[in-house]
Amino acid sequence: EKIILQNFRRYKERTEIPLDDLTAFIGKNDVGKSSIIEALNIFFDGGSIKIEPGDASKSGDAKNVIIDVAVSDLPQKLTLDSGAQSTLEAEHLLNADGQLEIHKGYNCAVQRVGAAKIFARAIHPTADGAKELIQKPNKEPKQIIMDRGLEAKCKQNENPSMRQAIYQDVGELQLQEQDVPLNEENGKAIWAAIEKYLPVYALFKSDRPSTDQDSEVQNPMKVAIQKAIKGMDGELAKVTEKIKEQ
Repeated sequence: EKIILQNFRRYKERTEIPLDDLTAFIGKNDVGKSSIIEALNIFFDGGSIKIEPGDASKSGDAKNVIIDVAVSDLPQKLTLDSGAQSTLEAEHLLNADGQLEIHKGYNCAVQRVGAAKIFARAIHPTADGAKELIQKPNKEPKQIIMDRGLEAKCKQNENPSMRQAIYQDVGELQLQEQDVPLNEENGKAIWAAIEKYLPVYALFKSDRPSTDQDSEVQNPMKVAIQKAIKGMDGELAKVTEKIKEQ
């Protein structure tokens, strides 16, 4: 739905760029058209472009280079942590527009830029007893369930079920916009699950002929193949053993 840039190349100030089914960027050379396209490539880890120290705005905050992407049209139910299904709405992971907005922050003030800090910018609970639940590993919400006597109101082997029981028991959640960490503790599992549902992004060059051997063609195909064989480990192991026997 949109990309938001801040402290990235020419985009020192927070700049929101809406996207649609067809979006064209028109402007003079060196005004930042390619930067938008390449920021998306960095965000979706397209492989051909990596973020570097020189990507920080010269007069901006190099320690806080931000690429945000908001998406919609995701499945109503997603398999999140502990293998249980839930919804982004029930987990309070949507922004004020009802979109999943993922915020990636990079420290470009170092010689080699490390992995991004990942957050969901969302309308999320801030009330005592309800805040930061999504980051807690299984044993912590389970203890809260026991302390509150909610055992009969949830499945204790499913984190989403326990979170919903706690939210209902707390009542007034004091929802506010905030950045919910997705690369800390249990947030990592949430992010790993969400990432599977995000769009695939490929960058194609239009100023030369393209062939099936080009990386921009090969990379999306590799992603498609990885998704196709995911979950088939058992079947592939059987084939491997059969080949060994023969």
